Amino acid sequence: MRIERIVLKRFLLFEDAEVRFGRGLNVVLSPNEGGKSSLMRGIVTALYRDASSKSRDIKALRRWGSEASFRIEIDLRLGCGAFRVVRDFEERTQEIFREGETDPFLRGRAVDEYLKSHLPLPDENLFLKVCGVHQERLAISDGKFAIGEKLEEILGGGWGEATPEKVKRLLEDARNRLRRGIDRPAGRENWGPVKRISSEIAVLEGRLEEAEEIAGHREELLRTLSAVGRELGKLEGDIELLGEKSEKAVKYNDLLGREKEAKRLAEDKRKRKERLWKLLEERAVLRKEEETFLAVLLDSDESECRECRDGLAREKSLKEELRIVGKHVPARLDTWRLAASAVLLLIGILGAVFLRKAFLMFAAAGFLMGAWLFIQSSIRGRGSIFAGKEAELAILEERRRGWAGDRSIEEASELLERFYDYRKRLNNIGIRLDEAAGVRSQDADYLVVASRLDEEYGESASEWHALKKERKQLELFCLDADGLLKLEREIEKTGAEIDDLRKKISRFENELAGMRLVDAGEIMEHLASRRSDLESAERKLGVVDIVLDALEDARRGMAGFLAGRLPPLAGELISRITDGRYDRILIDPVTLMIETVPADDDISDRGDAGTVPEAVDLSLLSQGARDQVYLAVRLALVELLSGQEPQPVFLDDPLVHFDSRRRGRAVEIIQKLAERHQIILLTCNPEYGDLGGTVIRLDSGTD
Repeated sequence: MRIERIVLKRFLLFEDAEVRFGRGLNVVLSPNEGGKSSLMRGIVTALYRDASSKSRDIKALRRWGSEASFRIEIDLRLGCGAFRVVRDFEERTQEIFREGETDPFLRGRAVDEYLKSHLPLPDENLFLKVCGVHQERLAISDGKFAIGEKLEEILGGGWGEATPEKVKRLLEDARNRLRRGIDRPAGRENWGPVKRISSEIAVLEGRLEEAEEIAGHREELLRTLSAVGRELGKLEGDIELLGEKSEKAVKYNDLLGREKEAKRLAEDKRKRKERLWKLLEERAVLRKEEETFLAVLLDSDESECRECRDGLAREKSLKEELRIVGKHVPARLDTWRLAASAVLLLIGILGAVFLRKAFLMFAAAGFLMGAWLFIQSSIRGRGSIFAGKEAELAILEERRRGWAGDRSIEEASELLERFYDYRKRLNNIGIRLDEAAGVRSQDADYLVVASRLDEEYGESASEWHALKKERKQLELFCLDADGLLKLEREIEKTGAEIDDLRKKISRFENELAGMRLVDAGEIMEHLASRRSDLESAERKLGVVDIVLDALEDARRGMAGFLAGRLPPLAGELISRITDGRYDRILIDPVTLMIETVPADDDISDRGDAGTVPEAVDLSLLSQGARDQVYLAVRLALVELLSGQEPQPVFLDDPLVHFDSRRRGRAVEIIQKLAERHQIILLTCNPEYGDLGGTVIRLDSGTD
């Protein structure tokens, strides 16, 4: 696990701070009371504390003087990916985001469950014990605070008052309390739960025997009362059935009349609906003929249609007149033709006089041409008489083309007759539609009316079928007048029998009420509860015995684990720190007491035995040497417990009591450890700013 960034708002010394961490070594520089402890507390809170918690220690983390609670964001990189955890203790909400996503994939309790299953050290106190190395905790001098006992706290899962040894003592005390009064005599006031509950059970068993005798007499009376009650219930059921039968017979007759009326209404709606739809279909077929008429004709009213008919008649008349007269209007007499006839006449006369008579042909041609031109000019006046009729005829033809297109007079006449017939049939259908729809305006929306009739018919038909179905369900209850009378007499007889049974039940209940009431069930329930309590106490006693045995087995296993795995790692580190002065560390597999072994060249001679290793008790070492042993053990423990997943390791001024040479070698070890783990060195010594890595200078007073 690696911490990349944390944002603290209104948290302890921080009003609004953002701290970014590097991959390896991070040196956090700050004076005393400058925010180092607040920063570490913020990281632990972001990893392990539920934002919905209302505990007092959460309130104590609020920035001094702030009315609102705090908010924390932390960016983590785990083996399963990169995440951002946001915990808002003011709003009591918490979310977790994947890297690059703006929407959270988990909220609320699911955030804690997810982190608990993915963090290498899922417990807050275990994380602090393993990954947090504080300078003040290095000062271990006597047996009460021996390093071995601290290791037992860490790996045993306990902290504070809940160490394995203290838990063992508590369990032994609990076992003695549970068994008090069994192994040896004791006053009643000093009995333990097992003895006290056993005595109460004996008393309850005697009371239960007495209660069962009374309950036997009471049970016999109750059986008699129950038999009478069953008979009463049967008669009440019978009279209820008879009443239902009477009600259903009346209902059947009512439904029969309503069904006939509903059927009549439904048939009427159906016929109207079918007629209206049929007329709508006829109108739709008829309106297809509109495509054969021009829009001018379709938009015309009755007077405009009469004008079209009169125009056709006038057009026929004018054409007939012009055909009979056979009028032809000649062209205007051309000057050049008159000049040509004069030239031909002159050439013919002169040629015949001066040359030969053959030129008379030219004179004859010129004469004929002039005569023809004269005749044409004489009849020009007659053409003006028919000019007005031709103009009128042209206007009529233009009007005809406006409503009939390129059709001839005969075709236009046929079209007009078809249009008259179309309009007549359309009006006729409109009148019939008004009658079928029940309206008086042709502007009515017949489709809406038809749809409404469909709905009304559907409703009427549904009502009719529903009534029919309901009536058929009641056919078994069809009764005539005599049947109904007989049914009423049977109901009266059953009612009288019910009254007699109720009087008998009242007598039995009075007798039962006079009996002394002893609640055997309550005694049995109390007895069962106390027996359950006894079983629970005995189970607790068994569990305590099992847990005590398990604690001892676990302690032996944990001690063996530490004694076998931890010394090689810690020995290598202490050797490097002390430059070979001490090269091994020993852990007692029973007591977990730690000793260190000096190097071979630092061992005193022992006569003929030669040079042999001697273990040195930590109490004989200086404060600085003890701190160095503890640091080596703690760093080795981090390596041992982290497995494949790197851990962030917090070092809170661990080198205070180191001399300069050993401090330098310890720094080298820390730098080497930073290649695998993220090291966060918290210090007020500015000299550590030159160690390399990421240097973070805290200023908690800056927002």
